[in-house]
Order: sequence, then C-alpha cells, then structure tokens
Amino acid sequence: MWSPSSLKLLLVAGHQMHVVSALDTAFHATIRFPASLASKPSLVSFGPDDDTVCVCSSFGLKFALYNLATGKVAEISNPKFHQASTATKGFSFRQGSSHLALLTRSSGRDLISIHCPRTSELQRSWHPDVVDAQGLAWTSGGRWLLVWESAAHGHKLLFYTADGHLFRTWNGPQDSNSALSHMELGAGIKQCHLSPNGTRATVCDYTRMVYVMDTTAPAAETMRLHHPTGAIKPRDSLQVPDCVWLQGDSGPVLTKALPRSGKSNCHSHRYTEARSDHLCE
Repeated sequence: MWSPSSLKLLLVAGHQMHVVSALDTAFHATIRFPASLASKPSLVSFGPDDDTVCVCSSFGLKFALYNLATGKVAEISNPKFHQASTATKGFSFRQGSSHLALLTRSSGRDLISIHCPRTSELQRSWHPDVVDAQGLAWTSGGRWLLVWESAAHGHKLLFYTADGHLFRTWNGPQDSNSALSHMELGAGIKQCHLSPNGTRATVCDYTRMVYVMDTTAPAAETMRLHHPTGAIKPRDSLQVPDCVWLQGDSGPVLTKALPRSGKSNCHSHRYTEARSDHLCE
C-alpha cells in the first residue's frame, strides 16, 4: 500500500509489517504483531500522512496508531467497527488539522472521541444522540462531523461541530410527496458517502431514492435522484455456437464440441486476422 504522498510503501507479511521508502533505501520500519489470533490485524492503512499507520485488531480489541517518526504507539480499546469491510466507517481524519475522530462502543453505548494528531491524546469525547451509530466522517475543511443512525431507527443524520456540539439533524425528506408520505414508517439510512472533496454527501435508504446534500449548508438537500421502476429489457439476443478454441501447431483453431455420439458434422476453422463471418455451421 502506498502512502498519501506516494513516497513510502507498506507491506504486511504474516505477523510483521514493513514500511520502506521509495527514495531513501536506508529507511526501513518494522512492526511485529503478537502471534495470537486475537491480535492479528484486520485492517492496516496509512493515516493522514506518511508517518502514521493505523492498525485495527481482530475481534475489536484495540485500534492502534503507530508513529514512524517517534517510534511510539497509541492504543485505543473497543473500536466499534473492526472487520476489514467496515473498519473504515469507524474512524476519520479531519482535513487540514488531521485530528482523529474515532467511534467506540462500551457498555452498550456509542462514544465519539477526538484525538490530537501527533500525540494521539484524547481532547474531547461525547455520547452521540443515536442508539446504534453506523459510521462517521469529517466534511470539507473539518467543519462538521457527520454521524448516521442505524436503518432500524429511521432516518437520522447528525451534524456535529468539531468540539462535539450537535448543530442540526436530518430526519429524512420533508415534503408532501405521496410516495414519501409514510417515510417515517420504513427503514432509515442504508449508506452514506462523502464526495472526494467532502462538500457533498449522498444518502440512500431502502427505497429507490438517493439524496444529495450540501455539507456547507447542513441538512440542505440539493438534488434528489429516483431509480426507474421499469425492468431493463434487452433489445437483441446473441446466440453463441457450441464451439471451443483448441491450440494447434500453427495457431488457435475454433472447432465445434463433439456431441454425445462422438461424431461432429462441423469442420475446424483456422483463426486468422481476417476471420470469416461463418465459423461453424
């Protein structure tokens, strides 16, 4: 895996992790993990810079931040998401200042903590106004911290300030559309993704609607997309003859597969640059 500046390369082999430099051959950092299955990392990635490596252990025991410049490590227990497919939803680095926002869960309650970029010291923590948070992410410039609720508890997208104060809540579309009149009775947010620059947030639920919101104006919908209900119907069909490619002495040969009787009434045809339109009859 390449670092954010593409100057360092991260390699994981067995119970060891190696970081090498693409320019400086003398630089070589090695991190060794315990041999136990519980300490085996499920996710390894670079942080906001080339000197920070994030490691999430299996079974959600801890979330570790390795500082390659100082050789120190900071471990945070009980990360909520620890599997390889979902671990990235549980932490986010703020654009510009590189502050870490981490989602943990202990004693049946979710907790959001903000950590200093260099020392990883805890600066702020609070319990979000949700039952089962499904992810968090910083917006453009680190102005807002988005936190979204589980789909089982309806539409709920929270906009927090950097110091943990709740600024606004999006509870789904608010209009008189007949198709959305009973939205509160259905499932809530299924996925929430930010644009690469963090200025737009797309939210989809279990309907055919996709909502695009402007993160510079919290909870302001700028676009609403609707998937068509009609099935996709093919315009034409293509029948492929029961032929197979065989490797001949002078190149590949296209021939028809033999029937169960072992006889074939189709001759083999040599494949050339100017192929005939009729290969098997």
